[in-house]
Amino acid sequence: MAARLYKDAKHFLTLSNFCSKNWVHFAKTNYEMKKWLFKLSILLNILFLLGWFLSWISSPSYEMGRLEKNLEIGYFTGDSTIFVLPKGLTVRNASQRGLAAIGQFENERFQIVITSSDPSLIRYDLPKDSFDTFGNYYSADVKKN
Repeated sequence: MAARLYKDAKHFLTLSNFCSKNWVHFAKTNYEMKKWLFKLSILLNILFLLGWFLSWISSPSYEMGRLEKNLEIGYFTGDSTIFVLPKGLTVRNASQRGLAAIGQFENERFQIVITSSDPSLIRYDLPKDSFDTFGNYYSADVKKN
């Protein structure tokens, strides 16, 4: 009986020693994993803030303004007027800034939002090749004859 108790106690001590060694190893690797996760988290936060900052400085200011003179609007590189925007019309600045503005043609841009409750006013299912060369961009720098 005593031999059996001794054998069980020896087995228990060996097992607990094995577990404690594994626990130390697990705790050490767990600590190292937490350090790497913390470092990765800091790096991703820095990249996120950098991307947000670059997007913020490059986006339009969207400040509101008023047209100071009548604008004749036409196609790019065209010499005819399509329509005239009246002086005093309220517009919003849509000019890109910073890195986003590099390479843009006629960077002084503004928006006018026109609303309607009539859904049949505009047809959106047109083929792409039926649009003008510059799509929905028009120029206020119409060449005058």
